[in-house]
Amino acid sequence: ENKPLGGRSMLVYSLETRFKIDPFGWSLFYEMGNVFNGVLPELFGKQLQSVGFGLHYYTHVGPLRLDVAFPLDPRKKI
Repeated sequence: ENKPLGGRSMLVYSLETRFKIDPFGWSLFYEMGNVFNGVLPELFGKQLQSVGFGLHYYTHVGPLRLDVAFPLDPRKKI
């Protein structure tokens, strides 16, 4: 019914490159993955993909990040 419900297992791959010029930084990333109904993920099941970028500000406590991603193959009606 085109209503995402979640799942019992998840498989995610991520590739990220970061650049830093104190106290700022930025990153580019590619992610691929999905959730599945079964207890074990389907290794050869459909994988959703996205690309994105991030802006970072490094503080003494930890980084403040803003990450934005875009789907490569958007799902219809979701």
